[in-house]
Amino acid sequence: MTATNHVVTGALIAITISNPVIGLPLALLSHLVLDSIPHFGLEDLKLAKFVPILMTDIIFAGSVLVALLIIRPENYWLMVAGGIMAASPDLLSIPLFISMIKRRKHKFGVVQRFLQKIQWSETAKGLAIEVVWFGFIGALLLQKIH
Repeated sequence: MTATNHVVTGALIAITISNPVIGLPLALLSHLVLDSIPHFGLEDLKLAKFVPILMTDIIFAGSVLVALLIIRPENYWLMVAGGIMAASPDLLSIPLFISMIKRRKHKFGVVQRFLQKIQWSETAKGLAIEVVWFGFIGALLLQKIH
């Protein structure tokens, strides 16, 4: 799932649960659930195609977090923390990305292998699922903010 969808989902979970001791771990776990749903990905993962998509996604995800910091709805800090928690497992892919840039083979650790394995369906057609998910979860998050 895109970082943007992880962020909006984590923010929604954190503000809906409102108890950070429960909501933030659930936001983190939501990453695993979302990645197990068929979602957007490129079958032929070429760096030239991947980088612009990744940068766009990071900008959108960051924009959601910055918007929450600017708007400052009640418990905005909890939404920001939930969004960060939900997206954070993708940071484990940074070494893979660096290996791709250096054109080296990457050795996956146990957690990385697990995170890769649960993403059993990443296709260009998965973009439709991503868009619907963002629309639905984004609308629910907007209701919580207003």
